[in-house]
Amino acid sequence: MRSRLLLFLFLAASAAAQAPSNADTTAAPELGRVTVTATRSAMDAHDAPSRVTVIDRAALDASAASSVADALEARSPLFVRRYGPSGLATVTTRGATASQTMVLLDGQRLTDPQLGQVDLSLLPTALLESIELLHGAASGLYGSDAMGGVAHLRTPTAGTTARVGAEAGAWGRRRIHALGSAAAGPVRALVAAETASSTDDYRYVDLTRLGQPLVQRQGWDRKQTSSYAALTATGSAGQLTGSLWAADAERGLGGTSAVGERQWDRLIRFGLAGLAPAPWGRIEGSSSIQFKRLRYANPFPAPADRPAVPDQGTPPAHICITKSGWTALLSTRSRTWSNPRRSRLSHW
Repeated sequence: MRSRLLLFLFLAASAAAQAPSNADTTAAPELGRVTVTATRSAMDAHDAPSRVTVIDRAALDASAASSVADALEARSPLFVRRYGPSGLATVTTRGATASQTMVLLDGQRLTDPQLGQVDLSLLPTALLESIELLHGAASGLYGSDAMGGVAHLRTPTAGTTARVGAEAGAWGRRRIHALGSAAAGPVRALVAAETASSTDDYRYVDLTRLGQPLVQRQGWDRKQTSSYAALTATGSAGQLTGSLWAADAERGLGGTSAVGERQWDRLIRFGLAGLAPAPWGRIEGSSSIQFKRLRYANPFPAPADRPAVPDQGTPPAHICITKSGWTALLSTRSRTWSNPRRSRLSHW
């Protein structure tokens, strides 16, 4: 009798526990508004939300790279797209295009506002202290230009730095570079320059010709001069940096001793960047103005029967102003000549 009573009480308690309750006495806590803001603040690489690769000065020296394109090709997992051994070199990451991979120099954009990319073969490694690579989408931080990732180039920012170097090698390779950086009170200055040349006329076995003869490579010579200067002033109101990047290059794009392709690049870029503290963080702003002349000739030199073109004076260089994400193209002009045996495009 006692066991039946205990069984009845147990079944009654189970049924009461399983019966639905119409009254919900537990009130859900009400959360306040949550705002998530992406900030470009400094942090350790292992704490970053995306993969970050840092190439320091020791790695740059070990790579013996003369340009940023060579350094990224040798020391990073990024893909450097080259248009010929001495031609245009751009960087891409994770399947994005060159215009979707942002390149910064001390926080300032280097991307050409007209072409949407930057030729890294024109930027020497002599002025760099390190390269920081952010792999993966970073549009929330830098905008649509960083859908693939970010390559941040950094110059020396602490202490007094002085570097001078000279290199010589086979096939006409010559390179001289120097860098100086120092601070006096709230002002810091940096100056870097480099000149390099090569003929690259080595001999190789031509597998495409009968007998596979040993021939000499021609039409890939290169001459380049680059310089960079920056002046930074820091005070209680914030920081202001002015910079100047100039490059002058002439390079062959293949051919023979009689005829080939050539390209000339002239670039002058002024940049201005500043930051100021604010109660909620800091305010950053940057602007730049660029004068660029790009000339391409194919074939080069011109055939003797090419009709002369009257001199029209020096055409104006195009001026691109970039500020806070918008671009204004002030002036541009291009001229094209063509005949049955020759085509040539010059763009200023």
